[in-house]
Amino acid sequence: MKRDSKKDYSELFQKIAFVQPQEGFEQGILNSIHKLQKRRLFAKQSFYALISCASFVGIISSVMFALKALSSSGVYQYVSLLFSDIETLSYLKEFTLSIAESLPFLKIALVFVVVAVFIWSLLKAIKIHGYKEIYTTQVA
Repeated sequence: MKRDSKKDYSELFQKIAFVQPQEGFEQGILNSIHKLQKRRLFAKQSFYALISCASFVGIISSVMFALKALSSSGVYQYVSLLFSDIETLSYLKEFTLSIAESLPFLKIALVFVVVAVFIWSLLKAIKIHGYKEIYTTQVA
């Protein structure tokens, strides 16, 4: 003989006495959640702000590194030759290949990567600051 589980559960729940939570219990839980959310947002914003500061310092050092590499690669001599001798335009293909060959692409790419990380982390920190304003009001 099969028992009806729905009937058994309804009988069980009718026999159980429900306990009412203490007054302010829900508010305490909501306030705890609110504090945890604020703490989490602060940690995230601090992390992205730290990355922004570090990448800003990285921008300065990588630009100086790239400029030093550009000066030692001979690109400036090619560019000055372009402006001083107009006949170099007749050999434009070879001239542009010579410039491209002498450019320090990895060092220039490093500058772009560091700038991209700076912009990304700064935008994330600003976005989190907007969320922070939402959570600063105390739960009533």
